[in-house]
Amino acid sequence: MKSTTLKGAAYLRTNATGDERQGILDSQLARIRKTAAKDGIELVHTYSDTCSGLNTAERFERVLSAAKAGEFSVLYCDRFDRLSRALPDAIGFATVLDKHGVALRCVSDNLDTARPNGKLMLSLLESLSVFWENVQKTG
Repeated sequence: MKSTTLKGAAYLRTNATGDERQGILDSQLARIRKTAAKDGIELVHTYSDTCSGLNTAERFERVLSAAKAGEFSVLYCDRFDRLSRALPDAIGFATVLDKHGVALRCVSDNLDTARPNGKLMLSLLESLSVFWENVQKTG
């Protein structure tokens, strides 16, 4: 009999160095696991970045490759700003996930793009990003 359990992945990121790095990643993963279990989602992948020399596109390529292959339907992260320090990059990543049928669930921000309010929040963030970019250009 084929399992009908939905599959998810966890994305962890920290800029911390030294001894605190692993503790921060462990804390993020614990919050994600708790939320995924509550959602009835089985975590099948965990991606962890420590903001090495990889640029945003290189970091996301590993996640997107599995998402495009249909390996999971929900990507969990602790907070939206863990995706990227640059808001346009984070929004772009969430948009690409959505195009491949993968919802983004940011557990500490209570953001879930599978729900209408999550899609609205993502649209608002995108609008704010464009607004801020225009403000910076016009100085």
